[in-house]
Amino acid sequence: MRSTKQFILFGNIGDESSRNEFAQYLLSKLEGKKTILPKKNTFNSYLEAINSIIDDKQELVELATESATVKEQVFEEIINLVKNSHRASILEESNLQEKKTLDNLAVLSPTEFKKSWTKNEELLNPVKEDINLDFYKKQWGILKQKEQETKKEKNTPNKQLGKIQTGFNILKKHIYDSLEKQFLYKKAVQEIAIIDKWRKKLVNSLYKKVDQLSQLKKLLNPFTKNLGRLWDLSEGSWQNINFNVLKKYSEILKNDASLQELAELLGRYRKAEIEYEEKLIKTTEIKTTWVVNRAAKSELVGVRESNDLNNLLPAELALLSDELMTYAFYKKFAEHKLQTYKFIGREQHDLIVSKKDKQQVKKKKDKGPIIVCVDTSGSMHGTPEHVAKVLSFALLKIALEEERKCFLISFSTSIETLELTQLAESLDRLVSFLSMSFHGGTDPHPALEKALKMTKKETYADADILLISDFVINNLDDNMKELIKRIKEKGNKLNSLVIGDSYNIHLTNQFTNNWIYTPNERGNLIHLVEQVRKSF
Repeated sequence: MRSTKQFILFGNIGDESSRNEFAQYLLSKLEGKKTILPKKNTFNSYLEAINSIIDDKQELVELATESATVKEQVFEEIINLVKNSHRASILEESNLQEKKTLDNLAVLSPTEFKKSWTKNEELLNPVKEDINLDFYKKQWGILKQKEQETKKEKNTPNKQLGKIQTGFNILKKHIYDSLEKQFLYKKAVQEIAIIDKWRKKLVNSLYKKVDQLSQLKKLLNPFTKNLGRLWDLSEGSWQNINFNVLKKYSEILKNDASLQELAELLGRYRKAEIEYEEKLIKTTEIKTTWVVNRAAKSELVGVRESNDLNNLLPAELALLSDELMTYAFYKKFAEHKLQTYKFIGREQHDLIVSKKDKQQVKKKKDKGPIIVCVDTSGSMHGTPEHVAKVLSFALLKIALEEERKCFLISFSTSIETLELTQLAESLDRLVSFLSMSFHGGTDPHPALEKALKMTKKETYADADILLISDFVINNLDDNMKELIKRIKEKGNKLNSLVIGDSYNIHLTNQFTNNWIYTPNERGNLIHLVEQVRKSF
């Protein structure tokens, strides 16, 4: 991750090795994996706070595991906690009296230290509660008296005075070490308090984001892949979103199987059409054959004349037993006339034969974008409005799940548009649409003009259009009819979902498919599902 590399290479705490150990530990925590404690103690004071942040919110690990973007964002925020608290600790450290006294004591020369206890006491007085000032005063006095007595002696050896000076040096170092021990303790306590302060501050904002993202995850399951894009918005527009509205429509879809199936069917505008293409398939066949190997001897097949001494017949060997017949043997040998056994060797070989054949294979087309036009006029108030909203919400979920573009156009006498698949920027507008009351007159021309114009864009070129309305609407003008004709000839489908039974049949004739839903008729939704299924 970019933020991880930046921290390891350019972090201003510790060295690169210790930062790398700490980064790997933090990433393992966020991924829910087994952690290995850093060998170096540079970040030890932060481990307890970080463990608390991650372990106390299981949803944090779940979200970070599912989304690399969320994991990177959380990593950055925790690293910022480390940086901010480290910076604050350094500032507060300089204000500790022990730090100031230590710095002054460090530059105090041995001569100055032994010169006058009054100055030493003045230097150490602000931290007298942290060290035994009386004890050190007494020891300084003993050394000072010993030095004075030694100097009064005649021929005082320098070696003796050197030992006394060493005593002053040891005393000073003892004071320094005791004071440093107190300083490190106070520094650690102060650092822990600062880290905890920043931890609480981070937890307040971090857990709020996690809760909101977890809620969205439940309501918009397909959007889980893109939760990271929403991370930075959790302190912005989300504050005014009524998540209960999303929950309401999510539960309706979940509980109404027919409505859910209808939404899924409507979402398959450009369904995965199956095409067949001829494809040359190379196949390999293995045939077994036998090959004669002259050098091998595995099978006796007869007798032959040769000079092969290894395979002589016994009768030929008998010639060598008689001195007179020996010459006859040599003559037959020279003429290749000796009777010898005949062998033949055969080996099994696999012959690979390649051939090409034609085979039908399936090829799927990608599903196209969705453009939904929803009638929000006053005549849609009530059940038609409810059905239109549920289907719009359902189509959004389907589009997100299938990674398809989805564009919503709401219309009455004017239009409102919403790019549903850009939910990170328009979640609040979606909720506003689901919360709004339908009112006003009906004019589908602006909505259809916008939808048809959208198909001229590359991203919506193969989009199909669904218009949801009660179709209590006047006829379309001739110009619009011509535009619809052209878009249908291009291959785009213009479908309608008619809610109610008082629709304008002349208008619906302009659409590729018309599906009619009458809310008051029992079983009508199931019948509608069957109608839609037949169209695919």
